[in-house]
Amino acid sequence: HTRFLHRSRGLGDVYKRQLQAGSFSTHADADRRRAELALQGIESNIQRVKVNDRDYHRVYIGPTDDLNELNMLRSRLRNAKIDVLRIRVSD
Repeated sequence: HTRFLHRSRGLGDVYKRQLQAGSFSTHADADRRRAELALQGIESNIQRVKVNDRDYHRVYIGPTDDLNELNMLRSRLRNAKIDVLRIRVSD
């Protein structure tokens, strides 16, 4: 009798994820996206990052470890014609 061991994610391995709802070269554009999300009842925040010596303003929703909630938000935003990326957050 052969037993197969499958690596499954234990509760300690739950990853937090967030949605990126845009990356903009100006804070004003990012703030407009944040306002669009607020009209949908979705809280978001803006983080400035530097990529190849250029500043970008990324709009993030989350993080959360509730994958169902994240997928529901992603569907709502897709219906509102807002593209989002799902990103795993490192500890």
